[in-house]
Amino acid sequence: MKNIIQIHSKITSWRWYKESNVKSVFFHLIITACQSRCLQYDIFITRGQVVTSYRKLSKDLGLTVSQVRTSIKKLHNTGEVDIKNMKKFTIITLLNYESYQSKATNISSVSTKENNNQGFLSVAKKDDVWLEQLCMHNKLSKGQALFMLDKFYGHLESKDEKKGTLRDFKSHYYNWLKYQNVKKTEDKEKDIYYFSWSGQAQRKGTKDEYERAKKTYDHEGFDFVLHKIKRQ
Repeated sequence: MKNIIQIHSKITSWRWYKESNVKSVFFHLIITACQSRCLQYDIFITRGQVVTSYRKLSKDLGLTVSQVRTSIKKLHNTGEVDIKNMKKFTIITLLNYESYQSKATNISSVSTKENNNQGFLSVAKKDDVWLEQLCMHNKLSKGQALFMLDKFYGHLESKDEKKGTLRDFKSHYYNWLKYQNVKKTEDKEKDIYYFSWSGQAQRKGTKDEYERAKKTYDHEGFDFVLHKIKRQ
């Protein structure tokens, strides 16, 4: 099945638009990404992934291997792709692949107002060196650092705040973490929230589940209600 790409004129505002090598690599990945579950090189990959190599991309795009490698590194640093290097090939995952796919028409599009927070979160969680330094400076376990990373991501989403680079994401998290009571936050996570909205039976869940439901349904006509909080 051929993949059709639709590009909005605002693509000219995309951060990598003027860097032809990065733009070429990125568009090529979108076009060649797996559309469902695919078998490539004797391994299964999922939607939004590509099995390739820097040398193959170099041949396909007419770029040097060094140019391809640099372009992939830039896309990785801004949270648009994740990379898993294997012995004979590389698995590249488009972290925001669904945002380039039109659900109504199944046509790809690139947004110029990307929300790459989820991609930055994924990359940060895999950066063991950075996590080790973070834990040492803040006297945290790795589990606590990862737990608070999820909380920070939720904080950004609740404020609809989009970070432009991985460096900005990490820096903001580091500063935000200084003002958090990790133990108190962990204890609050154990609390059970009971809530409901119009036409729905009462539900219960964690604070995060309550906050997500509130963000979606706490609007006129839904009658969103928090009934009680059971402290643990």
